[in-house]
Amino acid sequence: MNIDSQVYESYVPVYDDMPDNWEEGKQFLTEQLKQIANSLNNKDIGFYLPVQLLSGKSVFPIAGPNAFRQVFRIVIPFPTGLTAGANTVATGITFDANFTLFDMWCAATDTGSSTAQIITDSNVVISGANVTVISPGNFSIANLIIEYMLEQ
Repeated sequence: MNIDSQVYESYVPVYDDMPDNWEEGKQFLTEQLKQIANSLNNKDIGFYLPVQLLSGKSVFPIAGPNAFRQVFRIVIPFPTGLTAGANTVATGITFDANFTLFDMWCAATDTGSSTAQIITDSNVVISGANVTVISPGNFSIANLIIEYMLEQ
């Protein structure tokens, strides 16, 4: 499959020429404004909140060249931090045939010892409505970040 990478670039295009005829210019301008808006919107959105939000990430199309799948993000705080060993928290996410995990990690901080760690891989497991984090130690603050797609 040979795809022109320019189709997926997130850079704002630069144009220095426009048709002289208004009807052609109007169509040209409309298309360029769409490209600019799409380029500006194609970014990782910096909001990490405890509600389902669009992350700004798009995943390869499944039904056509413009059918990108949107990635959602949710942050789930561990109310009491983490203790060494297994810690479980409810996600509030409907885990069904439409759910596809994209990325998941736990960011943990212990303010008492001034240590912090990212916990990933097999130490963070989602099972139905819950996530279990296997913590290597005690952390006073911990947030689980889940990025996922919802198929339609």
